[in-house]
Order: sequence, then structure tokens, then C-alpha cells
Amino acid sequence: MHSWSTVTVGVADLAEAEALWCDTFGMSAVADREAGDATLATLWQLPASAIGRQRLLTTPGQTTGRLHLVEFLDPDPPVREGANTF
Repeated sequence: MHSWSTVTVGVADLAEAEALWCDTFGMSAVADREAGDATLATLWQLPASAIGRQRLLTTPGQTTGRLHLVEFLDPDPPVREGANTF
């Protein structure tokens, strides 16, 4: 059986994304970073000022399937902005 360890997702609003994953799917925060992250910015070839807060979420009792939320300070428009759901 295969499982994923951690998925990183860039978000425009960390509080909104965290509420979705915690309130809807039962995940909980296990780590956070309130300041920027120069190492992550370098890895993604972004200016250090592009990255704001971060949260690492997990499903209680699980060792895999973590979600790493990264808030961008000046995000681009969403790829699917205005798209219909199906």
C-alpha cells in the first residue's frame, strides 16, 4: 500500500484554508511558522518576501498524509478563478 507523506499547497488566506481543512476534514495544526521562509523561497525561486505564514496540518493519529499550507503575501489570481464546479 502506498501513501503520501506531505503535500504543500500555496494559499492566499491561511486562516481560510486552515478552517476548511480543520473544520471540514478534521485535520489539526501540528506546526506553524509566522514569518517568511527564505529557504522555501529559494527552493521555489521566489523572492524571500513572497512567503508569509505557514501551517502543517495532519489527521490526528496518522503518521502520513500531512498538508503543508503556505500563505503567499501577494498571490497571483487563482488558476480556476471564476470556473464552474462539476
